[in-house]
Amino acid sequence: MSELLQKSHFDPYLNEVFKVDLGESRFWDLELIEIEDRSTIATEGFSLIFKGSKEGVLSQMIHNFVHPKMGRFEMFIVPITYPKRTDGIFYQAIFNRLKSNT
Repeated sequence: MSELLQKSHFDPYLNEVFKVDLGESRFWDLELIEIEDRSTIATEGFSLIFKGSKEGVLSQMIHNFVHPKMGRFEMFIVPITYPKRTDGIFYQAIFNRLKSNT
């Protein structure tokens, strides 16, 4: 996927598994558990929360994601504390950009 990621790209895939490509044929499963619209009058914004296994933690960095319908794309994620649940390790991606005047 070479276009700018939008909230609408992720909406159909809530509660689905995305794979993080770790290289050398190794993948890490992350389930998309929450999508939050954070847009304002001047900005387009949204947040994604993913749940991963408690078996380890992915580093805060840009990761290569793979989804059967979205294809491959890169996304910066950060491990977070997620007070609503404790059954995994949680990650967040935040997107925020100015709206176009056109």
